[in-house]
Amino acid sequence: MTTVAVGAGWLLGNLLPVPIAIPVAIFGLLQWVTYPLIDAVNLSWRNIAGYAVFACCDLVNFEPDLRAVLAPLVIAAAIAILVILSIRRRLLYWAIPAVPLIALAVIAANAIVVGTGPTGGELRPAADLRCTQEQEPTVCLFPETIAAGGGPIIATLTDGYRSAQDHGVSLPERVSATSSEAVDSSATTVADFSVEMDRDQILSVYATAVFRTLTCRTPEVSSDAPPELVVSYALARVMGGDETGVLPSVSIGLGEEGSNSGETPLTADEVIDALNVRSMSDAEAVVTAWYEQQENC
Repeated sequence: MTTVAVGAGWLLGNLLPVPIAIPVAIFGLLQWVTYPLIDAVNLSWRNIAGYAVFACCDLVNFEPDLRAVLAPLVIAAAIAILVILSIRRRLLYWAIPAVPLIALAVIAANAIVVGTGPTGGELRPAADLRCTQEQEPTVCLFPETIAAGGGPIIATLTDGYRSAQDHGVSLPERVSATSSEAVDSSATTVADFSVEMDRDQILSVYATAVFRTLTCRTPEVSSDAPPELVVSYALARVMGGDETGVLPSVSIGLGEEGSNSGETPLTADEVIDALNVRSMSDAEAVVTAWYEQQENC
């Protein structure tokens, strides 16, 4: 991006009078800098400008998509070639080939980024994962997560797995971070954890992932709340989660019907009442009923 900005300024300074070149450069570069960030639809522009790469890897399970790296380099190379041509040469020697060169670079860059996403990243391969041995469940995390303090994550998942087994619920024997390779959904729970999560957050994410992994038919629950919220909360409780620590965040609107005047979060007691899971025995009953319903899919 720096090469493009500096090179474009140089070329405009050589092409136009200074009083005209300065405002044109400021306006043009401002558009180049800001528009790709606010235009969520035009992914090609976002990628060829190089901004997508900066958002690619906030999560450890992503790595830069080489196409999103190569495309802005093509644009930068075209600008650099024009800058070189413009040094000590007459205007016609570089201004005439400038238009087809830039057009060709933009076309090539757009062709390169076809199929890339808004963040310019792609999932890392499963080969990068590091898995625990000789314990259930097998927990597979990326090395960066383990190095940053993955021990509590593994310990919490192990405790939750064993607690669920003690309540008669057999969970998939493998827990894996999201990677680029497909997994056997019946044998692997795919979920992403970070070292910033506390024990209850880990169990809540784990329970939700297990629900999505094992559910093949919509369960019946004695609540008006979405079944996923009810069963996931109950399962997190069965895994050993704290009564309020694993509660989902639920909000209700305060305005008139059909208005958008805002929402307010429910209190813990109100959420528990809405889920209709008020005790450990209620949680066990919900999980048992859900588990039995899935066995016959």
